Amino acid sequence: MKSADGEDNMTIDPPPNGCGNNDNPGASSDHQVFAVNDLGMHCMDDDFSVFSILPPFNNLHAQVVNKAGKPVLMNPDNVEVRYTAIADPSGSINSTSIGKTNFWDHVKDLFGVSSEPDVGLTGASMPSEVNGPQVFSHYDIQHKRYVADGIPITPRDDFGQENFFPLLRIEAIDKNSGEVLASIDSVVPVSEEMACADCHHSGGEAADDLTAARYGDVQWSNEIKPAVQYRENILLLHDAKHRTSLMNNQPVLCAQCHYSPALDLAGAGPQGIQNSVPFLSYAIHKRHGETLAGTIPTGDTPAIISGSDTESYFNCHPGKQTQCFRGAMATAGSNCQDCWL
Repeated sequence: MKSADGEDNMTIDPPPNGCGNNDNPGASSDHQVFAVNDLGMHCMDDDFSVFSILPPFNNLHAQVVNKAGKPVLMNPDNVEVRYTAIADPSGSINSTSIGKTNFWDHVKDLFGVSSEPDVGLTGASMPSEVNGPQVFSHYDIQHKRYVADGIPITPRDDFGQENFFPLLRIEAIDKNSGEVLASIDSVVPVSEEMACADCHHSGGEAADDLTAARYGDVQWSNEIKPAVQYRENILLLHDAKHRTSLMNNQPVLCAQCHYSPALDLAGAGPQGIQNSVPFLSYAIHKRHGETLAGTIPTGDTPAIISGSDTESYFNCHPGKQTQCFRGAMATAGSNCQDCWL
């Protein structure tokens, strides 16, 4: 794997499955913190200068239990919950996203908001040395849980090494005394390993002479940076096939036209043009599940992404390096297609 300065580095092994540990010798034995990331493996773009599917955006939910006598759920009246960066067993720590992504160079054009580096779309910040511990943004009264949403964490640690399973420590603080009542370390999974470049790099199956001729002699990108090159090729192909002008309007937020529930934070549903084109997930999966001619696959004419095993899934989704296909389902011998097909 490559570090931020281009040097070869080993990918850090993921921690064991689960939320983490609850080791805090100074904490009260009367309290327990439970915390979980609710997104599973969150994907984010490896470049934002051309187009964006998903920003850096991770969530944590937490509950604090007073277990002295009959267990009672604590709330913001007396307990504050915050998160900090913590090193994993290999020494990897991820406290800041500054210098690890160009997201903040393009956030205004893509998402219409002005956000300072290390601050996410919802205002959540990375718990850097400068920012310090971060308080969970709000309390969900309906579900009786503390919520920190939109944490802009990236899959690169503070040493420039890739780590798809960074740890954050969640602490419950007594508001009156300032005492740490309990803490737990929670995995916050994130990956940039969407494998579009495998086919969409210049000269690849989706950006070769045959494909160029099929759609009117497309001139593929000659950009040197791989993440920019394959993204430009995707826009060029989209323009040629659908008569759009995305290449001339970079950076492009794909969800601007193709509705994505993941980016609809207000829950408003499809708006405007989103009502006349397929949802983003449907558009991508449908196209790559069809043949090149846009027909239903057969034995003689396979889908663009063919097969029904885990490797076919990893042609697009994080997996080969991220190792996101792990845990109870994988151990039981099930794969994604067992439920999706």
